Amino acid sequence: MIQLVQQLINGLIMGSIYGLVALGVTMSFGLMGIVNFAHGAFVMAGGFAAYYFTTLYDMPFLLAGAASMAVIALLGLAVERFTFRFARNEPINGLMISIGLIYVMENAAVLLFGPDNKAIRPLFSGTVEFGGVVLATQRIFVFCASSLLLALFYLYVKKTRSGKAMRAVAENAFAARLMGIGIDRVIGLAFAVGCALAAAAGVALGSLFVVTAHMGAAPLMKAFVIITLGGFGSIRGAFVAAFIIGLVDSLAAGYVSSAWADIFGYIVFVLILIFRPKGLFGEGT
Repeated sequence: MIQLVQQLINGLIMGSIYGLVALGVTMSFGLMGIVNFAHGAFVMAGGFAAYYFTTLYDMPFLLAGAASMAVIALLGLAVERFTFRFARNEPINGLMISIGLIYVMENAAVLLFGPDNKAIRPLFSGTVEFGGVVLATQRIFVFCASSLLLALFYLYVKKTRSGKAMRAVAENAFAARLMGIGIDRVIGLAFAVGCALAAAAGVALGSLFVVTAHMGAAPLMKAFVIITLGGFGSIRGAFVAAFIIGLVDSLAAGYVSSAWADIFGYIVFVLILIFRPKGLFGEGT
């Protein structure tokens, strides 16, 4: 029973991180019609930014995390403006741009920080125990912080004027333009927000594991599974699917083998799509 609770909690923690990555991919596809394979590179960039701020500037963890999100959001704004803006609704061009960005950003990270693994100094270093379940305090913090960001993002999209504008553009960009919505501004903002969430995921992963030039590849693959499982363009679907995949991975790793965790996740993914070909929540925005 203790092991089950332990794995369920670990699954929720990883699911919250996967959700941060998946939301950015969902917004890129929903607003630009582009599957952004470079989104994992922004996860990596967030991890290295936090490492840079905590190591060279001795910033507190929370301040370094916020600074990393801000810097990567600005980077995302520039990337959208000077690259993806010229490939909207052109999947092949967008694909080629995103693949090029992967190589540019990963090699830039190696040149700037070296090929060795880096570690972000965590906010907490101890453990807590309840009912026989032992958890690192940093993991609990990561779950709470990631869940808070997910909730704030959901409220932002549903309640704010700019969030509603994003939903309108995703639903029908032409109609949104006729209503006076600035398409370029909305898409740029959405891309920047998605990059900020990716950076937060990079900070979280870097504080739990290590920061490497290729650390964004695995969560990006999970994100693609999540957005397909939840339904392309569905924010609610991305939330639910992220926790499903996180739980399946964790339970498989705990009860079978960590080497089989990904396989079980893909099995569940295929089984759900057999009965729900459009994903859990169809094609919502």
